[in-house]
Amino acid sequence: MKIRILSPFFSPELISTGRYNAFLSKVLASRQHHIEIICLHPIYPTWQVQPTHQQLEGAIAYRGGRYLIFPKNQYLRRIILEIAFASHAFFSMISMPKVDLVINVIPPSLFLPIAYPIQRLRAKKVVAIVHDLQGVYAERSEGRSRNFVGKIIQWIEKTGLKRMDQVVFLSQEMKTYCVKNYGLREESCVVHYPFATLKDQLTGCQDTLREVLEFGKTNVVYSGALGEKQNPDGVYSLMRKICEMDDTVRCHFFSAGPIFERLKVRNDCEKIMFHPLVPEQDLASLYALSDIQIVPQAPGTSKGSMPSKLPNLVASRCKVLVVSDPGSELSSICLNIPSIHCETHWDIPILANKILEIARQDAVDGESSQFGMFSIESLVTDLTTMATP
Repeated sequence: MKIRILSPFFSPELISTGRYNAFLSKVLASRQHHIEIICLHPIYPTWQVQPTHQQLEGAIAYRGGRYLIFPKNQYLRRIILEIAFASHAFFSMISMPKVDLVINVIPPSLFLPIAYPIQRLRAKKVVAIVHDLQGVYAERSEGRSRNFVGKIIQWIEKTGLKRMDQVVFLSQEMKTYCVKNYGLREESCVVHYPFATLKDQLTGCQDTLREVLEFGKTNVVYSGALGEKQNPDGVYSLMRKICEMDDTVRCHFFSAGPIFERLKVRNDCEKIMFHPLVPEQDLASLYALSDIQIVPQAPGTSKGSMPSKLPNLVASRCKVLVVSDPGSELSSICLNIPSIHCETHWDIPILANKILEIARQDAVDGESSQFGMFSIESLVTDLTTMATP
């Protein structure tokens, strides 16, 4: 089949949606499907354009936004991203031939209502995969102007998603929110959790990061995208507290982007270290050498997203502390995975004690019985079935 994926984020971006899109494209291409991607030149997480002609084997990327400049203000960055990609998606599709399936990966979401009329003419089926619900985060905004912008965001998401033949959510909480608040039909919505991408690399992984993650120290690690939904200031405060409590602890951020740089400049603790994102081939080593990884969610955001790195952490059997909302779907999932511990508050001293306690425990042997929920196979089957006559 001919499948077209629309998202500004794509390989060679190392994390988040770009990595998800690249792995999904590889798997679909390996099934002998013809894959096209309408995307931007790499921008995430630094928000600086890195022009590239790189193509993924089995897929063709049609890139735009080579000369975009993103300001420091996160709201202006988001506006520029929304408008730039909506324009690129619209004008790219005008001249493109018809395909069997269009997959819209959101956010951003402005391109959904703008490009939909052309998508409907150029595809047999049009679906969306929802990574984050910006409407959930908008509800947390304070101030009259931000509240007004939040309502616009919710209207755009609602308008775009209601037109899809099917919508794939990365969590049941996101699906429930959209059925209740956006009026989506229950039968048009499905849930597929994020999938593992590293399982084949975990056997015999090398200690390539041993010079960074010191032997004999307790290495507490945060790795991946660092945005407001991860409560970055809370994570930094937590790391400071841990370092105060135990002299053998070393805390590490592996990330990039404006918030990462802000924390790096602010940092005055020699036990807290900042490192660039690790390449794909070193991720297994990072997880193997971490005494514990932190997976945080800012208060009140659990309905908006599901951490995409969770499946790889489960596969690696790395010890993990998750911080999520009380009663969240993520906290329920963690109950059934021995290597993961979940707390539902941001009480820094209590969290610090919990992390030190977990880090000193023995590693968990054997694969979790819950790992099957993080397989890509069911997602690929659903997507290809949608487009089958």
